[in-house]
Amino acid sequence: MEKNINLPLVSVCIPAYNHEKYIDNCLESIINQNYKNIEILIIDDGSKDGTKQKILDLIPEMEARFVRVFFESQTNMGTCRTINKLYQNVRGKYIYHIASDDVAKTEQIHQEFVAKETVEKKKYFEKSAEDEKDEQDKQNKFTKNMKEV
Repeated sequence: MEKNINLPLVSVCIPAYNHEKYIDNCLESIINQNYKNIEILIIDDGSKDGTKQKILDLIPEMEARFVRVFFESQTNMGTCRTINKLYQNVRGKYIYHIASDDVAKTEQIHQEFVAKETVEKKKYFEKSAEDEKDEQDKQNKFTKNMKEV
């Protein structure tokens, strides 16, 4: 799949623990995203079933699809520590978190990115208008006692 570096990088974080039955569907749903510029970060948190092997089986497909693939297997540290470790390794502008037993719609990341970018742009333009008004107010205060000669 073509990667588009003009789009902000989205980091997909997946903590996995004993989801052998679901992890392949989760990963396939991220592989099939219509948003192009994605890195995927997965930590297997000491699963006792076949979760780790299912992830390893999909590594070649993920390496062909994503900008970056980060995979680590660790002894069980719990969900919070695992998520924190994932977040410490992200390189993207945005983080998309998904549980290893969930699936994402094909357009999910794109829709959330567009919504986020729209909100950010709106905030930028609203702030710019406010800044302009403040600047005009300051200028009016400074020039109110001046008269044209």
